[in-house]
Amino acid sequence: MKKIIALLFVAILMVSAIGTGLAGGDPATCKHLNCGWKTITPATCTTSGTDWYYCKDCGKDLYFRTTPKKDHVPQTKTVAPKCTVDGYQVTTCKNCGTTLNLVVTTPKLGHKWNLVGQSHNIPKHQWHWKCGRCGKTVTTGATSLSPNPSPVRPAIY
Repeated sequence: MKKIIALLFVAILMVSAIGTGLAGGDPATCKHLNCGWKTITPATCTTSGTDWYYCKDCGKDLYFRTTPKKDHVPQTKTVAPKCTVDGYQVTTCKNCGTTLNLVVTTPKLGHKWNLVGQSHNIPKHQWHWKCGRCGKTVTTGATSLSPNPSPVRPAIY
């Protein structure tokens, strides 16, 4: 008997809740007592977000708010110097890729030339060089014993 009375009481409460708009249905008659936020557009480090405050019973959107941008998430990468490129440290955002900071840490190394051969071609003698760091090869003529040939040779006066 107690179970029947309890079930009857619960049924009466549910019917009265439906009649007052608390358990869903018409937004015009809902009291909007069971509300919460839902994210429509999440905020990122480049754009603001949008949240709606809505009634969970009737589904009506009541108002919205703009959420502020999030902070960048920095990550730092160190790049070692090479023969022709400076070494540097770059800090970028992990989420959006924006460069936040770039610092040259070590100047470029320059080539480390090793003489790897010579040829006695007539009428021109040639020297063959190879960089011990990057593997680049250069051939110079008999008038230049340097492995650093410049594209424009300075005039000798």
